[in-house]
Amino acid sequence: MDVAGGGDVVRKGGPGIARADLLVANKTDLGEHVGVDVEHMAREAAPAARSSRAPGTTRRPSGC
Repeated sequence: MDVAGGGDVVRKGGPGIARADLLVANKTDLGEHVGVDVEHMAREAAPAARSSRAPGTTRRPSGC
């Protein structure tokens, strides 16, 4: 899930969300710049995940 793409990615669903074995919220550091609440996005994704594990989040360290 690309946070920079907007917070409605999970709500739209689609085969990428429904069939994924692992959901990762990418570019979480950009959420505040595009008006996305990353924690809310992760909570919405939890029921959509096929496994019982919560979705993960990532953030590339600055300077890489």
